Amino acid sequence: MMAVSFEAWLTLLDKHDVKFVLVGGFAGVLHGAQRPTLDLDVVPAWTQINLMNLVTALKSVHAASRSGPLTTSDELTVQLLVEREVTNWRTDIGPIDVLVGIPDHDGLPVTFDRLRVHAETIIAFERAISVASLEDIIASKEFANRRKDSEALPELRRLRDEQA
Repeated sequence: MMAVSFEAWLTLLDKHDVKFVLVGGFAGVLHGAQRPTLDLDVVPAWTQINLMNLVTALKSVHAASRSGPLTTSDELTVQLLVEREVTNWRTDIGPIDVLVGIPDHDGLPVTFDRLRVHAETIIAFERAISVASLEDIIASKEFANRRKDSEALPELRRLRDEQA
C-alpha cells in the first residue's frame, strides 16, 4: 500500500473546494495521538455540488476502488458515492476512505452536519482543517470494536480527559 500524503490530500481537497470533516486515525493524530495511520478518512458534506467536487478531486489522482475493481456501471460518480455510503480508494497520493458518517454509541451515523457542530478547527499544513471531536472519534471506535480501534482508545481517552 502506498503511503498517504496528508499534505497532498489536504491541498487537493482545498483546491477542489471539498467541504469535509476529518475523522479516523489522522484526526486522532491532529488531536495529539501518536498512533500511525495509513489512510485519510473523510466525511464530506453530502450535497450534490460538494460530492461533484470530491469526484473531480478523486479522478484527478486516478482513484481506483480498494474493495475491488469497478465495473463500467460503477464508474466513479456522485451516484456511486451516495449508493455505497462508504468507499475506499487507492490514488496517486495514497489511500482515502469516504464515509457518509461515523457511528455514534448506538451505531447511528453521525453525518457531516452533526460532526461539524462539535468539530475543532486545527491548523495543519498551513490550512484550517475541520477535525471531528475526540468524543465523536471515541464513540465511533467504541462502536466499531475492531482490535485496532480498541488499541487506540486508551490514548484517545487520555487526550480527551487532558483537554477537559
